[in-house]
Amino acid sequence: MAIDVKVIGLDKQVHDLEWARAKYGVNALSVDPITGPGYRLIMAMEVTGMLATTCTVLGANGQGIVGAIVDYIYPEPPSHWDPETAMSGGTAEHSMGPNEGYDPRNAMGPASWKVRDANCERVKGLGWLAYTNHEHMNIVVQWTDGDTPPPDNGGCLPGWLRGWLEKLLAR
Repeated sequence: MAIDVKVIGLDKQVHDLEWARAKYGVNALSVDPITGPGYRLIMAMEVTGMLATTCTVLGANGQGIVGAIVDYIYPEPPSHWDPETAMSGGTAEHSMGPNEGYDPRNAMGPASWKVRDANCERVKGLGWLAYTNHEHMNIVVQWTDGDTPPPDNGGCLPGWLRGWLEKLLAR
């Protein structure tokens, strides 16, 4: 099942994956596909100025899954799988370091996120853009049954996230 992933840019506009890949590289927001019920990428939000990246985990009902363990995976030799626990609203956070920066003209984003112990797309090609104020993508994954995409109207998002997006897009 293909999901229409929404990408919110720094320009506060809704874009598609092609827009993100033109800026972050051809492998940005790529996934290891899954079959059947599981967590799938539904949204990415471009942010700048901070070295923390997030993965928000939503259930089928759109509520954040507090306590979900989400692995932040990066290739710094040796490869690391850092478990992060989803807190308020189902959001897990990881502080990025210098090895997660990359130039999309000659490298792909080195990091990825994956919900641990669950059927979940591994979202890859992440990291912060070199020569920027740490521009990167925060992601949202949601449980789907594998046949029906999540609601397309934003109603599937937790209130805090929906409110944040509404404020951002209204500016």
